Amino acid sequence: MMNNNMGQSKPAFFKVLIGDDFATHLRLPPYFIYKFGKLLPECPILTVECGGGEASWRVKLGEVAAEGRCFTDGWPEFVRDLGLGRHDFLVFWLESQSKFLVEVFNEDGTAKEFDCLQGNVSPRKEDACELDVVPSSPTNVIKGKTLSFSAKFKRSNRYRAPIPANFMRETGIKSKWGVVKDTTGREWPMRINGDRSKELGKGWSDFTTQSRLLPGDTCTFTYNYDENEQDNTSRGWLLRVAVQRLRKSIGQ
Repeated sequence: MMNNNMGQSKPAFFKVLIGDDFATHLRLPPYFIYKFGKLLPECPILTVECGGGEASWRVKLGEVAAEGRCFTDGWPEFVRDLGLGRHDFLVFWLESQSKFLVEVFNEDGTAKEFDCLQGNVSPRKEDACELDVVPSSPTNVIKGKTLSFSAKFKRSNRYRAPIPANFMRETGIKSKWGVVKDTTGREWPMRINGDRSKELGKGWSDFTTQSRLLPGDTCTFTYNYDENEQDNTSRGWLLRVAVQRLRKSIGQ
């Protein structure tokens, strides 16, 4: 069955499984990495539709000598669990910053259909722990000395908002406390929680309530390097946020 992503503008790439090492790692196309590499986390999720639902596997995106960026740890389990073989044709749709939806086709071009699969990621845990991060083109992600990411708001994110690992890495944010400022000038002091996985915690729920966020609304967070290099030690980091409404609320 053809996926609804076909014909849409979501980033995608395809791979044909060839060679003797496809079961150990899978090289991503260099041009895809050039365009979207800065958006991808170290451990993205691969999701496959099966048995009327979905199953997901977390894999590592690492460097392989002489090949570049590849799916490594977790990829052999993905190949094994799906029973993938030589000449199978895979299409990877970048659904969000942390998730690829994968479609699998046989050598003759027919779609492979799967019964219930287990995967290694709990769907409930996956939904509860992250915003649906929307990929942007590199020209929108980095402009001069700014770095941005966009995320669709979910009900499960009312009290916390995970921050992409690569965003934290590129900005170099170290302070736990900072300020989120919207386009009207309103400010919310916030705290970044977590050791390895970072998220906006204390102060986030005030922002979602006062901004009247609804599921599907998109928040774009921007970090300005020049702005944050100024003497701002009393407030910590500063993130500017712009909200795009999925639909206008009554009275707006």
